[in-house]
Amino acid sequence: MNQDLDPRVIQALGDAQRLGFLGAAPIDEVVAHARRFVAALPHDLGRLVDVGAGGGTPGLVIAAALPDLEVVLVDRRTGRTDFLSRCVVRLGWSDRVRVVAGDASELARSATWRSSFDAAVARGLGGPAVTAELCRGFVRHGGVLVVSEPPPDAGVVRWDDAGLAVLGWVLDATLDGVVRHRAVGPPPPDVPRRSRQLIPRW
Repeated sequence: MNQDLDPRVIQALGDAQRLGFLGAAPIDEVVAHARRFVAALPHDLGRLVDVGAGGGTPGLVIAAALPDLEVVLVDRRTGRTDFLSRCVVRLGWSDRVRVVAGDASELARSATWRSSFDAAVARGLGGPAVTAELCRGFVRHGGVLVVSEPPPDAGVVRWDDAGLAVLGWVLDATLDGVVRHRAVGPPPPDVPRRSRQLIPRW
């Protein structure tokens, strides 16, 4: 399954797992899930942010699969960003992959990062409402958010249409293991709220 993936990426994910930056699932499964993100992304992307990049998935797998894409890996935990920075250097990707340590709620409000990405991805950032809000400030009008989606749970509403609309998202597609939202207009000026104010909207 991973024969066409740079073995250095597989090694990096294994190292992340040993350091406790990645869950205990077999690396083959981790890569397979990351590839679902790749499949869900539009083909015309120029710039993507992985919010809560953690141990490097799906960000490193996306960067390997889409070598013309500029990727920014964001995480607030410096142990993880230091690790990811070393991985990027070893992979020879420093010209197109950047690692940023910081709080997503602060970065998404800054002039440097606001509305500057064609896509955001998030694998284990938080619940649906928090993830949708934290990622919204990064994504331009017409851009997308791709998020991990567990199997359906009867009676549980994960993506509330009204809540998404307040944030400027519309549900675009539910795919195998991921869901894709599309940004409608610019992010609302008060989105995202500061981390300490992030009480889920639904």
